Amino acid sequence: MLAAVLAVGMPVAGMSPGAAAPTPGTAAAGPALTVAPTTGLDPGGAAIRVTGTGFDTAKQLFGSPRGIYLAFGVLTLGADGRPTNPDWYTDATSYQAAVYVYPRPPGGVDTPTTKTMETDPANPDGRTNGRFDFELTRADGSPITARWTAGGQTYDCTAPGVTCYVLTFAAKGDTDRSQDLFVPVRFASGDPDPDPDPAHGTATQVIRVGVNAGPLTLSSAGEEVVLPDVQLRDTEQETSAPLNEVTVGDYRAESPGWTLVGQVSDFRSGDDRIAAANLGWVPAARSTASALVSGAATPVEAGPPAPPGQGLDRPRVLCRAGVGAGGSWVCGALLTLGVPGATRPGTYRALLTLTLS
Repeated sequence: MLAAVLAVGMPVAGMSPGAAAPTPGTAAAGPALTVAPTTGLDPGGAAIRVTGTGFDTAKQLFGSPRGIYLAFGVLTLGADGRPTNPDWYTDATSYQAAVYVYPRPPGGVDTPTTKTMETDPANPDGRTNGRFDFELTRADGSPITARWTAGGQTYDCTAPGVTCYVLTFAAKGDTDRSQDLFVPVRFASGDPDPDPDPAHGTATQVIRVGVNAGPLTLSSAGEEVVLPDVQLRDTEQETSAPLNEVTVGDYRAESPGWTLVGQVSDFRSGDDRIAAANLGWVPAARSTASALVSGAATPVEAGPPAPPGQGLDRPRVLCRAGVGAGGSWVCGALLTLGVPGATRPGTYRALLTLTLS
C-alpha cells in the first residue's frame, strides 16, 4: 500500500494562479506487438513477421484517422526505457523501413510502406481494437538487412553495442506516447567459415542458471503531488497535475493477476474541507521496456476515468492485469480537483492511498 500527499492552495485576490501541468498520455487495455523471429536473423536479408493488437483506431488528426508508424532501425534506450534521441518519432531518415498503418476506407491496397489496420469486431472500444499482421520489408519490397545506409550514414545491427528494434509510435507527429512499443531483434553475427579445419576440433559446455520466483511489489516515484493554485470565482474551478508514477512488479510463480486501486481522504485546511469525491483522475498504464529479448509484452489495463464530483471518495481502479501477467508495469494518472466557488481560501491537503491486491 502506498500513500501520497495532495496539496492545493487558493490565493486571495491579486495573486496569480499556477500554470496548468501537462497532461500525460492515456492508455486503455494497451497495444501489443509480436515480432518473429527476434534472434538469429540472416544479415543478408530476413523475413520479419509483425503482428499487432490493441492499437488506437479512434483518434483523429487533421480530419482523418491518425494511425501508427511501424519502423525498423537503430535505437538507444535510456534507463527509463525511452529512446534517448528526442527526434526518434518525428525524423525517420535513419530507419531502414517505416510503414504507415492506419484504418483506411474499404478498397485500399496495401504497399510496402502503407498497411491497413483492421478493426477487431470482438472489441468495440475504438481506442483498443486496432490489429494488423504483415511481413515487414524495405520500401522497395526487399527483406530487412543487418546493414544499410541512410542520410549519408551507415548503420550495422551486428556492430558491438548496437541494438536494432522493431518499433511502433503514433503517426503524424502526435506526442501521444501510449502507442510506443520497442521489440529488439538480433542478427546472426559474422560469416561462417566456408572451409573449417577439422584439426581444430570442437568443445561444448552446459550453461545452467536457476530462476526463482519473487513477490508482488509496488513502488512510487514520489510521495507528494502539488496541484496548481486556483483563483476563487463565482463558479467552480478545476486544477490538474500528474500523479507520481508507480511501478507494479509481479514475480510470483503462479502470477494470478493483480489490481491496484486508489482512494483519497477529504481535503482539509483547518476546519474547512473539499470533499474527496471532487478529486477525479484519468488513469494510464504501460509495460516497462527492456533491451533484453523476451516474449510479447503482457497487457496491462488502465482503470476507467472518474470525473470530479464522482471521484476518489471510494476505491477506484488505477490499473490491473489478468492471470499469467508476470513482469513489471508503470501506472499513472492525470489528477483533476474540482474546487467549488464557495470554498474558503487556504492550503488544502488530502491523503491518496494506493492499494495493490
